[in-house]
Amino acid sequence: MKRWSILRTRSISMVLGMTLFLMSIGDSVLAKEDLDARSLAGKKILFLGDSITYGGHYVELFELAMRVRFPEKHTTILNLGLSSETVSGLSEDGHAGGRFPRPDLFERLDRVLNQVKPDVVFTCYGMNCGIYKPLSSNNLIAYMERYRRLAEKIDESGAELIIVTPPSFDPLPIIRRTTKDGVGGPFSGYDSVLQTFSLALEKEFQDQYLVININAPMTQYVLNERRTRPDYSLARDGVHMNTLGHTITFETIIDQLGFAMIDGAPILLPENKSIPTKYREDFNMKYNTASLSTDLSNQAQKNVQLFKLIREKQSILKDTWLTKTGHKRPGVRKLEPFEDWIEKADDLEKSIVGLLSKE
Repeated sequence: MKRWSILRTRSISMVLGMTLFLMSIGDSVLAKEDLDARSLAGKKILFLGDSITYGGHYVELFELAMRVRFPEKHTTILNLGLSSETVSGLSEDGHAGGRFPRPDLFERLDRVLNQVKPDVVFTCYGMNCGIYKPLSSNNLIAYMERYRRLAEKIDESGAELIIVTPPSFDPLPIIRRTTKDGVGGPFSGYDSVLQTFSLALEKEFQDQYLVININAPMTQYVLNERRTRPDYSLARDGVHMNTLGHTITFETIIDQLGFAMIDGAPILLPENKSIPTKYREDFNMKYNTASLSTDLSNQAQKNVQLFKLIREKQSILKDTWLTKTGHKRPGVRKLEPFEDWIEKADDLEKSIVGLLSKE
Protein backbone atom coordinates (compact mmCIF):
# COMPACT_ATOMS: atom_id res chain seq x y z
CA MET A 1 0.00 0.00 0.00
CA LYS A 2 3.00 2.33 0.40
CA ARG A 3 3.41 2.60 -3.37
CA TRP A 4 -0.28 3.43 -3.77
CA SER A 5 0.01 6.17 -1.12
CA ILE A 6 2.90 7.74 -3.05
CA LEU A 7 0.85 7.65 -6.27
CA ARG A 8 -2.08 9.28 -4.52
CA THR A 9 0.14 12.00 -3.08
CA ARG A 10 1.63 12.80 -6.49
CA SER A 11 -1.81 12.80 -8.13
CA ILE A 12 -3.28 15.10 -5.49
CA SER A 13 -0.33 17.51 -5.81
CA MET A 14 -0.76 17.73 -9.58
CA VAL A 15 -4.51 18.30 -9.28
CA LEU A 16 -4.09 20.98 -6.61
CA GLY A 17 -1.55 22.77 -8.79
CA MET A 18 -3.84 22.76 -11.79
CA THR A 19 -6.81 23.74 -9.61
CA LEU A 20 -4.97 26.87 -8.45
CA PHE A 21 -4.07 27.67 -12.04
CA LEU A 22 -7.67 27.30 -13.21
CA MET A 23 -9.00 29.34 -10.29
CA SER A 24 -6.63 32.14 -11.17
CA ILE A 25 -8.29 32.56 -14.56
CA GLY A 26 -11.47 34.04 -13.06
CA ASP A 27 -14.27 33.57 -10.59
CA SER A 28 -16.44 30.48 -10.77
CA VAL A 29 -19.93 30.80 -12.15
CA LEU A 30 -23.01 28.70 -11.50
CA ALA A 31 -23.96 25.99 -13.98
CA LYS A 32 -26.79 26.68 -16.39
CA GLU A 33 -30.02 26.44 -14.42
CA ASP A 34 -32.74 26.17 -17.04
CA LEU A 35 -31.94 22.59 -18.05
CA ASP A 36 -33.68 19.99 -15.93
CA ALA A 37 -35.47 16.70 -16.35
CA ARG A 38 -38.76 18.34 -17.31
CA SER A 39 -37.13 20.28 -20.14
CA LEU A 40 -35.64 17.06 -21.55
CA ALA A 41 -38.86 15.04 -21.50
CA GLY A 42 -40.20 14.38 -24.99
CA LYS A 43 -36.93 15.41 -26.69
CA LYS A 44 -34.54 13.46 -28.92
CA ILE A 45 -31.44 12.95 -26.77
CA LEU A 46 -28.08 11.84 -28.17
CA PHE A 47 -25.19 10.44 -26.12
CA LEU A 48 -21.66 10.72 -27.54
CA GLY A 49 -18.57 9.25 -25.92
CA ASP A 50 -16.03 6.45 -26.00
CA SER A 51 -16.27 2.77 -24.97
CA ILE A 52 -17.67 3.70 -21.56
CA THR A 53 -20.66 5.34 -23.21
CA TYR A 54 -20.88 2.62 -25.86
CA GLY A 55 -21.06 0.08 -23.01
CA GLY A 56 -24.25 1.93 -22.31
CA HIS A 57 -25.41 0.90 -18.85
CA TYR A 58 -25.67 4.45 -17.54
CA VAL A 59 -27.48 5.49 -20.73
CA GLU A 60 -29.96 2.63 -20.37
CA LEU A 61 -30.63 3.57 -16.74
CA PHE A 62 -31.14 7.16 -17.87
CA GLU A 63 -33.77 6.08 -20.37
CA LEU A 64 -35.48 4.01 -17.66
CA ALA A 65 -35.63 7.09 -15.42
CA MET A 66 -36.98 9.35 -18.18
CA ARG A 67 -39.63 6.88 -19.30
CA VAL A 68 -40.82 6.03 -15.78
CA ARG A 69 -40.91 9.62 -14.52
CA PHE A 70 -42.47 11.02 -17.72
CA PRO A 71 -44.49 8.12 -19.20
CA GLU A 72 -46.75 10.43 -21.21
CA LYS A 73 -43.77 11.94 -23.07
CA HIS A 74 -42.13 10.13 -25.97
CA THR A 75 -38.46 10.66 -25.14
CA THR A 76 -36.04 9.25 -27.73
CA ILE A 77 -32.57 8.32 -26.51
CA LEU A 78 -29.80 7.32 -28.92
CA ASN A 79 -26.38 6.09 -27.80
CA LEU A 80 -23.69 6.65 -30.45
CA GLY A 81 -20.67 6.15 -28.23
CA LEU A 82 -17.69 4.69 -30.10
CA SER A 83 -14.98 2.60 -28.46
CA SER A 84 -11.43 4.06 -28.44
CA GLU A 85 -12.66 7.46 -29.66
CA THR A 86 -11.23 10.81 -28.56
CA VAL A 87 -12.31 14.42 -28.87
CA SER A 88 -8.66 15.52 -28.60
CA GLY A 89 -7.68 13.84 -31.86
CA LEU A 90 -4.63 12.27 -30.18
CA SER A 91 -3.59 8.63 -30.47
CA GLU A 92 -0.67 6.85 -28.88
CA ASP A 93 1.91 4.95 -30.93
CA GLY A 94 0.96 1.32 -31.35
CA HIS A 95 -2.65 1.77 -30.26
CA ALA A 96 -4.57 -1.52 -30.55
CA GLY A 97 -1.32 -3.28 -31.34
CA GLY A 98 -0.76 -0.95 -34.27
CA ARG A 99 -3.93 -2.12 -36.04
CA PHE A 100 -5.61 1.31 -36.11
CA PRO A 101 -5.26 4.76 -34.54
CA ARG A 102 -7.86 6.03 -32.12
CA PRO A 103 -10.96 7.28 -33.95
CA ASP A 104 -11.35 11.07 -33.98
CA LEU A 105 -14.89 12.24 -33.15
CA PHE A 106 -14.67 15.00 -35.76
CA GLU A 107 -14.37 12.46 -38.56
CA ARG A 108 -18.04 11.55 -37.99
CA LEU A 109 -19.55 14.38 -35.95
CA ASP A 110 -21.15 16.31 -38.81
CA ARG A 111 -22.75 13.17 -40.21
CA VAL A 112 -24.13 12.20 -36.81
CA LEU A 113 -25.62 15.62 -36.10
CA ASN A 114 -27.05 15.98 -39.61
CA GLN A 115 -28.66 12.54 -39.64
CA VAL A 116 -29.81 12.21 -36.03
CA LYS A 117 -30.89 15.86 -35.61
CA PRO A 118 -30.89 15.71 -31.79
CA ASP A 119 -32.52 18.22 -29.47
CA VAL A 120 -30.02 17.52 -26.67
CA VAL A 121 -26.50 16.07 -26.75
CA PHE A 122 -24.67 14.55 -23.78
CA THR A 123 -20.90 14.28 -24.32
CA CYS A 124 -18.58 12.19 -22.17
CA TYR A 125 -14.95 12.31 -23.35
CA GLY A 126 -11.58 12.40 -21.67
CA MET A 127 -10.56 8.89 -20.65
CA ASN A 128 -8.76 8.30 -23.96
CA CYS A 129 -8.06 11.94 -24.76
CA GLY A 130 -4.87 12.22 -22.72
CA ILE A 131 -3.73 8.90 -24.25
CA TYR A 132 -2.70 7.65 -20.79
CA LYS A 133 0.28 10.01 -20.58
CA PRO A 134 1.20 12.60 -17.90
CA LEU A 135 -0.45 16.00 -18.13
CA SER A 136 1.19 18.25 -20.70
CA SER A 137 0.38 21.36 -22.68
CA ASN A 138 0.00 19.05 -25.68
CA ASN A 139 -2.84 16.91 -24.35
CA LEU A 140 -4.58 19.59 -22.25
CA ILE A 141 -4.60 22.20 -25.04
CA ALA A 142 -5.74 19.65 -27.64
CA TYR A 143 -8.52 18.48 -25.34
CA MET A 144 -9.84 21.93 -24.51
CA GLU A 145 -9.47 23.48 -27.98
CA ARG A 146 -11.32 20.62 -29.60
CA TYR A 147 -13.98 20.52 -26.89
CA ARG A 148 -14.65 24.16 -27.73
CA ARG A 149 -15.00 23.15 -31.36
CA LEU A 150 -17.38 20.33 -30.33
CA ALA A 151 -19.51 22.79 -28.37
CA GLU A 152 -19.62 25.16 -31.34
CA LYS A 153 -20.72 22.34 -33.68
CA ILE A 154 -23.53 21.32 -31.34
CA ASP A 155 -24.61 24.94 -30.92
CA GLU A 156 -24.71 25.35 -34.70
CA SER A 157 -26.90 22.25 -34.99
CA GLY A 158 -29.47 23.89 -32.70
CA ALA A 159 -29.12 21.25 -29.97
CA GLU A 160 -28.56 21.79 -26.24
CA LEU A 161 -25.23 20.52 -24.88
CA ILE A 162 -24.74 18.77 -21.55
CA ILE A 163 -21.12 17.96 -20.73
CA VAL A 164 -20.28 14.93 -18.59
CA THR A 165 -16.68 14.91 -17.36
CA PRO A 166 -14.44 11.87 -17.77
CA PRO A 167 -14.83 9.22 -15.06
CA SER A 168 -11.93 8.18 -12.85
CA PHE A 169 -8.93 6.07 -13.81
CA ASP A 170 -7.81 3.54 -11.19
CA PRO A 171 -4.19 2.34 -11.41
CA LEU A 172 -4.43 -0.05 -8.47
CA PRO A 173 -5.89 -3.10 -10.29
CA ILE A 174 -3.25 -2.80 -13.04
CA ILE A 175 -0.42 -1.30 -10.98
CA ARG A 176 2.22 -3.65 -12.43
CA ARG A 177 1.41 -2.48 -15.96
CA THR A 178 1.54 1.24 -15.18
CA THR A 179 4.66 3.40 -15.49
CA LYS A 180 5.89 6.61 -13.89
CA ASP A 181 6.16 8.44 -17.22
CA GLY A 182 3.49 6.81 -19.38
CA VAL A 183 6.11 5.10 -21.57
CA GLY A 184 5.54 1.39 -22.04
CA GLY A 185 2.27 1.46 -20.10
CA PRO A 186 -0.43 3.77 -18.75
CA PHE A 187 0.79 6.65 -16.57
CA SER A 188 0.28 5.60 -12.95
CA GLY A 189 -1.02 9.06 -12.03
CA TYR A 190 -3.36 9.31 -15.00
CA ASP A 191 -6.41 10.04 -12.87
CA SER A 192 -4.81 13.37 -11.95
CA VAL A 193 -4.92 14.17 -15.69
CA LEU A 194 -8.62 13.28 -15.83
CA GLN A 195 -9.31 15.35 -12.73
CA THR A 196 -7.56 18.29 -14.40
CA PHE A 197 -9.62 17.73 -17.56
CA SER A 198 -12.76 17.75 -15.40
CA LEU A 199 -11.79 20.99 -13.65
CA ALA A 200 -10.93 22.60 -16.98
CA LEU A 201 -14.33 21.64 -18.43
CA GLU A 202 -16.11 23.12 -15.43
CA LYS A 203 -14.08 26.31 -15.57
CA GLU A 204 -14.43 26.79 -19.31
CA PHE A 205 -18.05 25.81 -19.89
CA GLN A 206 -20.16 25.99 -16.75
CA ASP A 207 -21.38 29.54 -17.45
CA GLN A 208 -22.96 28.42 -20.73
CA TYR A 209 -23.67 24.69 -20.39
CA LEU A 210 -24.57 22.20 -17.70
CA VAL A 211 -21.34 20.42 -16.74
CA ILE A 212 -21.77 17.26 -14.67
CA ASN A 213 -18.67 16.04 -12.81
CA ILE A 214 -18.76 12.25 -12.45
CA ASN A 215 -15.06 11.94 -11.66
CA ALA A 216 -15.38 13.40 -8.15
CA PRO A 217 -18.17 11.14 -6.81
CA MET A 218 -16.57 8.02 -8.27
CA THR A 219 -13.19 8.90 -6.73
CA GLN A 220 -14.80 9.67 -3.38
CA TYR A 221 -16.76 6.42 -3.38
CA VAL A 222 -13.61 4.39 -3.97
CA LEU A 223 -11.67 6.25 -1.27
CA ASN A 224 -14.48 5.61 1.22
CA GLU A 225 -14.58 1.89 0.41
CA ARG A 226 -10.81 1.56 0.71
CA ARG A 227 -10.96 2.50 4.36
CA THR A 228 -12.05 -1.09 5.01
CA ARG A 229 -11.14 -2.78 1.71
CA PRO A 230 -7.74 -1.49 0.52
CA ASP A 231 -7.97 -3.26 -2.84
CA TYR A 232 -11.47 -2.00 -3.72
CA SER A 233 -12.03 -0.74 -7.28
CA LEU A 234 -14.85 0.24 -9.64
CA ALA A 235 -12.78 -0.74 -12.71
CA ARG A 236 -10.93 -4.05 -12.91
CA ASP A 237 -8.88 -2.87 -15.88
CA GLY A 238 -8.44 0.63 -14.46
CA VAL A 239 -10.58 2.17 -17.22
CA HIS A 240 -13.97 0.56 -17.78
CA MET A 241 -16.19 1.08 -14.76
CA ASN A 242 -18.37 -1.75 -13.54
CA THR A 243 -22.15 -1.71 -13.07
CA LEU A 244 -21.88 0.26 -9.84
CA GLY A 245 -19.63 2.82 -11.54
CA HIS A 246 -22.24 3.24 -14.28
CA THR A 247 -24.94 3.55 -11.61
CA ILE A 248 -23.00 6.27 -9.79
CA THR A 249 -22.64 8.06 -13.13
CA PHE A 250 -26.36 7.73 -13.81
CA GLU A 251 -27.32 8.95 -10.33
CA THR A 252 -24.97 11.93 -10.59
CA ILE A 253 -26.61 12.92 -13.89
CA ILE A 254 -30.22 12.63 -12.72
CA ASP A 255 -29.36 14.35 -9.46
CA GLN A 256 -28.01 17.34 -11.39
CA LEU A 257 -31.18 17.31 -13.51
CA GLY A 258 -33.38 17.53 -10.41
CA PHE A 259 -35.16 14.19 -10.64
CA ALA A 260 -35.57 14.00 -6.86
CA MET A 261 -37.59 17.24 -6.95
CA ILE A 262 -40.07 16.01 -9.57
CA ASP A 263 -43.14 14.02 -8.56
CA GLY A 264 -43.94 10.87 -10.46
CA ALA A 265 -43.62 7.11 -10.47
CA PRO A 266 -40.69 5.85 -8.39
CA ILE A 267 -37.43 5.11 -10.17
CA LEU A 268 -36.25 1.85 -8.67
CA LEU A 269 -32.83 0.38 -9.40
CA PRO A 270 -33.03 -3.17 -10.75
CA GLU A 271 -31.42 -5.65 -8.37
CA ASN A 272 -27.86 -6.50 -9.34
CA LYS A 273 -25.19 -8.34 -7.37
CA SER A 274 -22.73 -5.52 -8.18
CA ILE A 275 -24.95 -2.95 -6.44
CA PRO A 276 -24.72 -3.00 -2.62
CA THR A 277 -28.11 -3.36 -0.95
CA LYS A 278 -27.55 -0.17 1.08
CA TYR A 279 -26.78 1.82 -2.09
CA ARG A 280 -29.90 0.56 -3.84
CA GLU A 281 -32.11 1.20 -0.80
CA ASP A 282 -30.77 4.75 -0.39
CA PHE A 283 -31.29 5.43 -4.10
CA ASN A 284 -34.82 4.03 -4.12
CA MET A 285 -35.76 6.13 -1.09
CA LYS A 286 -34.32 9.31 -2.61
CA TYR A 287 -36.17 8.97 -5.92
CA ASN A 288 -39.38 7.46 -4.55
CA THR A 289 -41.94 10.23 -4.30
CA ALA A 290 -44.64 7.88 -3.03
CA SER A 291 -45.16 7.11 0.64
CA LEU A 292 -42.41 4.95 2.07
CA SER A 293 -45.10 2.62 3.37
CA THR A 294 -46.41 1.99 -0.14
CA ASP A 295 -45.93 -1.51 -1.49
CA LEU A 296 -43.57 -0.98 -4.43
CA SER A 297 -43.20 -4.64 -5.43
CA ASN A 298 -45.37 -4.26 -8.55
CA GLN A 299 -43.52 -1.09 -9.56
CA ALA A 300 -40.18 -2.81 -8.99
CA GLN A 301 -41.17 -5.71 -11.22
CA LYS A 302 -42.40 -3.27 -13.87
CA ASN A 303 -39.03 -1.45 -13.74
CA VAL A 304 -37.22 -4.76 -14.26
CA GLN A 305 -39.35 -5.58 -17.32
CA LEU A 306 -38.93 -2.07 -18.71
CA PHE A 307 -35.17 -2.15 -18.24
CA LYS A 308 -34.88 -5.46 -20.06
CA LEU A 309 -36.79 -4.05 -23.06
CA ILE A 310 -34.76 -0.82 -23.01
CA ARG A 311 -31.45 -2.70 -22.98
CA GLU A 312 -32.53 -4.85 -25.91
CA LYS A 313 -33.72 -1.82 -27.87
CA GLN A 314 -30.58 0.21 -27.11
CA SER A 315 -28.34 -2.68 -28.22
CA ILE A 316 -30.03 -2.58 -31.63
CA LEU A 317 -30.23 1.19 -31.99
CA LYS A 318 -26.60 2.02 -31.21
CA ASP A 319 -25.11 -0.40 -33.75
CA THR A 320 -27.77 0.41 -36.35
CA TRP A 321 -27.10 4.15 -36.11
CA LEU A 322 -23.31 3.67 -35.94
CA THR A 323 -23.56 1.65 -39.15
CA LYS A 324 -25.74 4.28 -40.83
CA THR A 325 -23.71 7.34 -39.81
CA GLY A 326 -20.37 5.62 -40.42
CA HIS A 327 -17.04 5.60 -38.59
CA LYS A 328 -13.48 4.27 -38.94
CA ARG A 329 -13.35 2.01 -35.89
CA PRO A 330 -12.99 -1.68 -36.88
CA GLY A 331 -14.66 -4.41 -34.87
CA VAL A 332 -18.05 -2.76 -34.36
CA ARG A 333 -21.09 -4.86 -35.22
CA LYS A 334 -22.74 -3.72 -38.46
CA LEU A 335 -26.53 -3.84 -38.62
CA GLU A 336 -28.15 -3.29 -41.99
CA PRO A 337 -30.39 -2.67 -43.78
CA PHE A 338 -31.22 0.28 -41.57
CA GLU A 339 -35.00 0.10 -42.02
CA ASP A 340 -35.22 -3.56 -40.95
CA TRP A 341 -33.35 -3.01 -37.69
CA ILE A 342 -35.24 0.18 -36.91
CA GLU A 343 -38.45 -1.81 -37.32
CA LYS A 344 -37.19 -4.32 -34.73
CA ALA A 345 -36.36 -1.45 -32.36
CA ASP A 346 -39.81 0.06 -32.99
CA ASP A 347 -41.46 -3.22 -31.99
CA LEU A 348 -39.58 -3.11 -28.68
CA GLU A 349 -40.59 0.53 -28.26
CA LYS A 350 -44.25 -0.45 -28.65
CA SER A 351 -43.79 -3.01 -25.88
CA ILE A 352 -42.23 -0.33 -23.68
CA VAL A 353 -45.12 2.06 -24.30
CA GLY A 354 -47.64 -0.72 -23.60
CA LEU A 355 -45.96 -1.61 -20.32
CA LEU A 356 -45.79 2.03 -19.25
CA SER A 357 -49.52 2.44 -19.88
CA LYS A 358 -50.45 -0.44 -17.53
CA GLU A 359 -51.53 0.49 -14.02
